Amino acid sequence: MVTTVAEEKQLNPRLTKSREEFIKIMSNLNLPYPKQIGQEHSLTQKSSVEQ
Repeated sequence: MVTTVAEEKQLNPRLTKSREEFIKIMSNLNLPYPKQIGQEHSLTQKSSVEQ
């Protein structure tokens, strides 16, 4: 599933909170660090450069 930033801001209830509340909520989820975050970032940069 792919969403835009605008859709996330509108539909994600966590994004309606203050920055401090958002950080607290996300910290309490105890999610692991994304394994491929560096790979995704480089793909995003490459895509934006090609446009």
